[in-house]
Amino acid sequence: MSAPIKGPRLLAFSATPHLSLAENFQETLHAEVPRIKQLLGEGLIALSSADSQADLLFIRACVNFRIPVIVLADSDRPHAEDDQHLALSKALLSVALAKYTMLNTGTRAISSYLLEWADVLLLANSPSASEEILENAIALGIPTRTLSPAVWRIPFVPVAAPRHGFDTRRDLLDFLDLRFGGKQG
Repeated sequence: MSAPIKGPRLLAFSATPHLSLAENFQETLHAEVPRIKQLLGEGLIALSSADSQADLLFIRACVNFRIPVIVLADSDRPHAEDDQHLALSKALLSVALAKYTMLNTGTRAISSYLLEWADVLLLANSPSASEEILENAIALGIPTRTLSPAVWRIPFVPVAAPRHGFDTRRDLLDFLDLRFGGKQG
């Protein structure tokens, strides 16, 4: 009998650029997020940017299912398409477990930081688009579930240890605070 796996599991969410959200996108997230929570267990923590409407809908689903969220942002101010989007962004960021602003990232996209830490990737994708993040996740062997179609591109293996190597959420957050210059928000 193997010992229980220690440490929080990290679910990264990413939406491909210029993703056109289907009417049922929120319902799809509300079906997928609890399934993944069941697979990864109660220590689950979500990682996401807050740059797009898809990101905000994912964060909202996590809040609804009581999954703590760490937000990685490329700016210290929320992106806003309109006043309603700005209000939703501020409300969701106010309940995030942590928010790290990735200033001076150069050409490195937020998605590369997400993949650096992810145990599992949930990808809101355009079915016909070639997605660099999907290719990178596959190359790294990160279990990846796409939403369109809803399939595992790399299956989740429940016995795999978390990629980050920390035993507790506190240890993980302390490291991220040091790495990214302190928690914000």
